Amino acid sequence: GGSRRAFGGLVGQYRPHAVRFAQSLVHGGFYAEDIEQDSFARLWLHLSRFTPGTSFKSWLFTIIRNRCIDFLRAKKTEATLPEDWDLPGGAEPQQTLAQKEDWQELHAQLSQLPGDARTALYLFAAEELSYQEIGRVLGKDALQIKTLIYRSRKKLQQKGAYGQDG
Repeated sequence: GGSRRAFGGLVGQYRPHAVRFAQSLVHGGFYAEDIEQDSFARLWLHLSRFTPGTSFKSWLFTIIRNRCIDFLRAKKTEATLPEDWDLPGGAEPQQTLAQKEDWQELHAQLSQLPGDARTALYLFAAEELSYQEIGRVLGKDALQIKTLIYRSRKKLQQKGAYGQDG
């Protein structure tokens, strides 16, 4: 009924973000899409656990992150961005190419950071989550996230990988 349609709307709204986030953590677009689909299935099964008034996106990203960790443990592989990955959605070819180059640059920068630092900076820079929302994803408080992002930016700036204006 109505809740199924509403959930379908959420899937449509958050799917591109979910796939990109999973791609930032695991190797291969197919794996990321499987994790994204599995994560939405888990959300549907556990929808009653969602607390109204909290961020759906941070709840979704927490589930995706956990599924990616499980996947990486099972595969014991290093997370890299495949050369031929595609951005979800129906963008124009020139726009898609520019976005793909931007995402590849972001991934190259983030790959220089350890796990939680990489995830926090990705969620902040690419998904525009707040410190509180990132904290819910990573199980930390907002001050810890703010410090983690600050230190991550500084580390990348020292390596010349992160713009001074970023």
